Amino acid sequence: MSTEAHTITQSPLLEMEDIEKAVLDSAALTPAEAEERFRRIGDILLLNVQVLDLDEDIDNLATFAVGAAEELSDFLRERTLRFAGRRHWQYRPLILKKGGNNDAFSDLYPPEFRKETMMECLLYNLCKDDRFAEGANALAGLRDYPPVTKKARKTKR
Repeated sequence: MSTEAHTITQSPLLEMEDIEKAVLDSAALTPAEAEERFRRIGDILLLNVQVLDLDEDIDNLATFAVGAAEELSDFLRERTLRFAGRRHWQYRPLILKKGGNNDAFSDLYPPEFRKETMMECLLYNLCKDDRFAEGANALAGLRDYPPVTKKARKTKR
């Protein structure tokens, strides 16, 4: 891509506390209430993409969602640093829009699909953290994403 790469070194993300609370609370909610949380989280993720002026290529959005999970989870952040030596966004820099536009070669989808993709990546990663696992799996179950079990969360060495 001809667009610029960008590394986020500090947490400029908006409303991350709302995402954290929504995921943590979701295990105890009715499906209708959890669906509201699911949609709100997707909206927050897309808002952050727009505020950061990120290219909306589907792979770039997935990378963003993994980094957002790291922002929320000390476990994920520490694990990434232990195995990779740097944060996700440092070894997979995010691509910015150029002149306010996505790159001509960006793989673009409708906004709802973009949110769903980011949610699937976010929840898959948060399921690996015991603190978020129950709520993240409850939200993932709304879309039949495969659950991440305790056994799947263990890292082979």
